[in-house]
Amino acid sequence: MSASVRFSHAPALDAEQHFVVFSAFSHGRMIPCAISARALMERFGADEPHLLDAFERHRGAIEKIAEALIEEHRESADGSIVVYARDVAAPTPVARHAAA
Repeated sequence: MSASVRFSHAPALDAEQHFVVFSAFSHGRMIPCAISARALMERFGADEPHLLDAFERHRGAIEKIAEALIEEHRESADGSIVVYARDVAAPTPVARHAAA
């Protein structure tokens, strides 16, 4: 992670909008961030009641993606950074081994 981007330790669930929200701090300003429930479910295997748990389990990867979006200046119109499923690489399929 870049030394110029730091993240808060207190994510929250925005159940109405279907996002987990968190904050980043970069160059002296606070940047509201969020990851969509769809990204958490499709890319990190979360289910609806456990979105915050999935965020915490995958926090490092999610923050890395948010940091890249910040550095690429991909803020939305309101200045926030939103991580969507399209921003997250598809999970690698688990190889299945045939029973001998």
